[in-house]
Amino acid sequence: MHSRRASCAVAVAAVAAIDDVTTSDSDTLHAIVDTEPRIQVAIVGAGATGVELSAELRNTAQVLSAYGLHKLNPKHDIGIVLIEAGPRILPALQERVSNTTAELLTKLGVKLMTGETVALVARDSIRTASGKVIRADLTVWAAGIKAPAILSNLDGLPTNRLGQLVVRRTLQTEIDDNVFALGDCAACP
Repeated sequence: MHSRRASCAVAVAAVAAIDDVTTSDSDTLHAIVDTEPRIQVAIVGAGATGVELSAELRNTAQVLSAYGLHKLNPKHDIGIVLIEAGPRILPALQERVSNTTAELLTKLGVKLMTGETVALVARDSIRTASGKVIRADLTVWAAGIKAPAILSNLDGLPTNRLGQLVVRRTLQTEIDDNVFALGDCAACP
């Protein structure tokens, strides 16, 4: 009986403390009380597509909430996890751009997981090669760019391991100045 009274006293103290919380403390309190988001979105691949999608999802959730179109708290009820096999996000860009973008995404509340290769995608989760399990109500695959197979058969133009045409800074192929490649077809320097 004594432990039940102690539990009730703690609960009453917690309720009293909550009543004294200011608006500026509400985010901190929400994080302590309920750390698991109601909806978790996992994005596999932190190239340009995955990074942009994670930022846009966060922004869209905030806009929809501001207009009262859903009852979710965009910061606490919607979790976004960005999973990248490489050591950093935006691997095709300069490291300083990658680092700055990582800081911005973290401030937006996007959880970054680098150096994690996806081993299994299930209906409600993702398992990485290192054994981590990430809850995922929605999984978006934004990894693994592969250029059309036809590019490797274009008159001997060199391609990389992804089948993209190897180009110079001008987007001209290495051996023919009259052939340009861009987008997913180009292996940019």
